[in-house]
Amino acid sequence: MEIVAWLHDNITPIKTPTFSSYGLKHVLERSLGGWYVTNGEFIAAALIAGYPYKHDAPNPLFGMSARDIKRLEQAAR
Repeated sequence: MEIVAWLHDNITPIKTPTFSSYGLKHVLERSLGGWYVTNGEFIAAALIAGYPYKHDAPNPLFGMSARDIKRLEQAAR
């Protein structure tokens, strides 16, 4: 539930799923200072948080703001 809260507080949902869960989990890990999060944990948290998604094997795509993701990546550097 901590990941759900973090997603809610940091990434705005958008309608079009464009970002892979696997890449997003790495954004989360870097933003949290090295936490390890499995791809499955990230997927479950994003679904619980209500982000739009599209099945794209092996990793679903999620509708998350590119601006927010870029901001988080820059802050983690």
